[in-house]
Amino acid sequence: MAFSGEKLRISCECGGEEVALSYYPQSASIELSFWEVGRPRRRTRLTYTIEQIIQLIKVGEPYTDMVLLNSKEAMKLGKKLVELAPKLAKAEQAQREKDKKSAREFARKQKEKVE
Repeated sequence: MAFSGEKLRISCECGGEEVALSYYPQSASIELSFWEVGRPRRRTRLTYTIEQIIQLIKVGEPYTDMVLLNSKEAMKLGKKLVELAPKLAKAEQAQREKDKKSAREFARKQKEKVE
């Protein structure tokens, strides 16, 4: 689906991950994407386990695929979600109306075929 809405990108506190928020008005949806910044490296089972141990010691969580937001970035993400909520509700309502209209049109065409 082509992007035609709004987008916000926020970097992790550690600088290694990022989260992106994309709003797609045509499908009345918000997408949150998470990824590691840079080229992913191949990990063996042992290296992954060691990375988890180091991550657990440094951060208190064993997983490296998390995005840690400071208060400023968390507020930015929260504000964007609150800002998009009414737009999303409006887009959902428009989609429901479009679906109802399509259903009525389909029913009318089916009725014409029967007659």
